[in-house]
Amino acid sequence: MLCALAAFAVSETEEIPTIECVKPKVQRKKKEKKGKKKFEDKPLDTKLPSLRTAEDVISRIHWDSELDREHFIVGYLDRFLGVIEKDFNQLSWEDIASVDYDTLAVPKHRIQYFKYKKMKVWDKNEKLDLVFGSYGCNKTIHEVILEYKDDDHEEEKREIEEHLERATDDSDSDDDIVITTGCEEKAGKMTPREKYWGKKLRPTHFLALRITNPAIRDMVSEVQSDILDKISDYADGIIPCERLHITLCCLGLDTEEAVMRAADKLESLKAELSAWQPQEIEINIEDVDNFHNNCLYAKVTQNQNFLDFGNFLRTKVYDMGIDCRDVFDFVPHMTLLKLPRQKFKENHTRYFDARMYTSYLGKKFGTQTVDNIHLCSMSDSRSPDGFYECATSIHFP
Repeated sequence: MLCALAAFAVSETEEIPTIECVKPKVQRKKKEKKGKKKFEDKPLDTKLPSLRTAEDVISRIHWDSELDREHFIVGYLDRFLGVIEKDFNQLSWEDIASVDYDTLAVPKHRIQYFKYKKMKVWDKNEKLDLVFGSYGCNKTIHEVILEYKDDDHEEEKREIEEHLERATDDSDSDDDIVITTGCEEKAGKMTPREKYWGKKLRPTHFLALRITNPAIRDMVSEVQSDILDKISDYADGIIPCERLHITLCCLGLDTEEAVMRAADKLESLKAELSAWQPQEIEINIEDVDNFHNNCLYAKVTQNQNFLDFGNFLRTKVYDMGIDCRDVFDFVPHMTLLKLPRQKFKENHTRYFDARMYTSYLGKKFGTQTVDNIHLCSMSDSRSPDGFYECATSIHFP
């Protein structure tokens, strides 16, 4: 019995075999997190890329060396006049908060479109972008330029050039600082004059504050002499010191009778104008800038009294029934040099060399009081002292 038990005894060093119980694997469905779908379940994104902004277009025109700025036009929304077109170079692209009151700058959100010559290449409302090719427009500005043909506009350009050549008025008045309102052309064929000036007739006269401070005249003469030392070809465009002025308003007086009526009405305004004590309004003339890169002028620094006085004068002129033909945005300034039209053809360009005036940026010319107003003719006639021919003059003591 004991032997039988011993036979079945197990040594302490031996391992006892065990039988593993394999449990069947239960595959549990993982809970998907709410709000998430499998990648393959997501719908394809068919949304077009965003339209590049006006600021992007401005930057591209500025920094792309293959783009000529003078070929671009900006259409922007004016609160009073509607959509206005300006040459790209005509506008200041500095931060609008940092520019002077007499600098033409446009808030970026008011820009409606850009044109390359006559062709619209970016339009906010039409979702058009032929500058970068965004928003599904599969063409860029360089492709546009290669494909662009302006043969259709050759006749128009030729007529305008003929009009400019026929023009005999090379005066230094400001009547050719043009504002384009984008108005549609009248039905039928327009004359070159109408194409160039739009619906506005060309001004014939202007109201001016004559520069009488000898110190300003001397400073201007010094600057002009220095410019001529650099580029003698500009001699015909120099404004003589005796004709230095600040334009206040442009007028249309097409007959001798209209001139006399306007002179009488202006003289009757003297009492109201004198109540402003304009002779105590001092304006500082400082720094230089240009219109269209062919008219160099000295800036008039901000003076709210002067602006208010000028606005009052223009309002009274308008109320008295005198034909106001301002074809420029009012920017108080004193013209120093304006290239005569015959130079456009001789020099094969309408623009002067900007390097001639960069050394005068920030230059102080002096202070002028508002002690006179002259009704000046835009003709070639001059008074004995070299100033414009005047129908009447008002002097404030």
